[in-house]
Amino acid sequence: MDKKEVDVKSQTSVRVGNNQLELKDVRVPADEVTGKEILLAYGVEDLDKYSIYQWLHGGPTVRLNIEDDAKPDDGGSPWRFVVFKGLVEFEFELDGSRFEWGADRISGKVLKLLAGLDPAMYAVWREREKGEDDEIENNDWSRLDEAGPVVFFTGRQETTEGGSTI
Repeated sequence: MDKKEVDVKSQTSVRVGNNQLELKDVRVPADEVTGKEILLAYGVEDLDKYSIYQWLHGGPTVRLNIEDDAKPDDGGSPWRFVVFKGLVEFEFELDGSRFEWGADRISGKVLKLLAGLDPAMYAVWREREKGEDDEIENNDWSRLDEAGPVVFFTGRQETTEGGSTI
């Protein structure tokens, strides 16, 4: 067995993407799936200027410190991570699950993807304490830095086009 075969076998594949969840496969050492190794494999050079979140199967995202090991994720393979330039952190709730996020806004499409839903078939709303809840279209953005809890919920997309409801 040559050295290249040993190196490939001692690595694992993870999916890493940006705040739009545009993911790509990268390889990291199988025995060291840390925030640092993932950022380096993704091509980040200034490690102290980026944050990384693990996107667990079945839902939430959780911040991963640069030296910490990724959490085991029995829900699926490969592991998924989201990288943000900057070190800010915001929290929101989506369909009853708590998420951590590295940007001050999020799109309707990304919310649907985080919920594991088809963006063409489902809608997402931002809950408002007063007044009507706001529907967030796929290409619309919702701010996460507003005062108070940020809560989103999803539901089937309904249309009355052609006189019937889908």
